[in-house]
Amino acid sequence: MIQVTYDCNLACRHCSYGDLTLRPEVKLEEVQVFLKLHKPRIIKISGGEPTISSEFGEVVRLCKATGAKVISFTNGTGHPLIDPDAYWVSLYGTRGWHQSITRSRTYNNVLEFIENHKVEYLCSPVFSEKQILSLNIKSTNLGIPMRITRLLPHGLASGVLSLEQQREILLRNHLVDYPNVATCSLGFAPFKCKNKACLKPDGQVIVCTSMARGTSLCPFFKEVNK
Repeated sequence: MIQVTYDCNLACRHCSYGDLTLRPEVKLEEVQVFLKLHKPRIIKISGGEPTISSEFGEVVRLCKATGAKVISFTNGTGHPLIDPDAYWVSLYGTRGWHQSITRSRTYNNVLEFIENHKVEYLCSPVFSEKQILSLNIKSTNLGIPMRITRLLPHGLASGVLSLEQQREILLRNHLVDYPNVATCSLGFAPFKCKNKACLKPDGQVIVCTSMARGTSLCPFFKEVNK
């Protein structure tokens, strides 16, 4: 994963990136070194909001030149000049839910982005049963599968349901059978993170070392919880 920036143009109620005052952007030389060292087969680009970074297009170009599949997370409000192979778009349900969670009026912008770009998944944490069911309806209407982000309730994300509550809702509504439900070692099943690494905007590289179910050994969450 390459986290190109901490900067974001939204202030979603569960996310701190929009409130950060220090906003470095990843250096292209660091991206080149990272790609050469790790030789990834799948590269995910994230932020903040990656598509508003001045380096987004060049990072996409460098990543695609490796022959790897390139995916970018996005809130669907940017206007990228160069596209990765696919986007994973943050969509939190129907208009009311999405605009309440993002604290913005960007719902139509996101739908327009989805219409004009290749979108592989619609991504969202579970805030409530009604919210995730509204996303399921939207997912069905758009013909794009959901990807549940098992976000831990901490900090600004305290409004997200506990992992056990999320699990109960997903099971009760038969949503856990999605083959694309995202998990990690802090969720309900170990996520095989061997050889996975994240280049952060300040040049730090974090390698996930947590392989045990239900533990808090993940360096990313250690950093978040400081």
